[in-house]
Amino acid sequence: MATWYTVEEAQAVWPGLGAPDVEQLQELLDVSKAECVAYSPVADENDIPDGHRWAHLKHAQNIWNAQKVNPAGGIGGLDGSTFALQAFPMDWNVRARLRPRTVFGGPIG
Repeated sequence: MATWYTVEEAQAVWPGLGAPDVEQLQELLDVSKAECVAYSPVADENDIPDGHRWAHLKHAQNIWNAQKVNPAGGIGGLDGSTFALQAFPMDWNVRARLRPRTVFGGPIG
């Protein structure tokens, strides 16, 4: 079992360019945790499965990326160029870690 990401832990593994500052990162982690807890069937929010820890950081990164998408459907590159990106605040990969399925399609547990 694991614990939720702290700001320091998230900073250590967040990809370098374009990462949020400490205050923004704390807010992203708080929002991500609240949404992961709301979506997850796990009762103990302080001792979580490893997949929930992974989902916590990835969901925070997805929220951050979704903020940067421009209305024209692209996201700005460092050189001023834009490229297309469709960002979903809670994507299928995050949801799959929070509610894993059995081979029969139902949730585990």
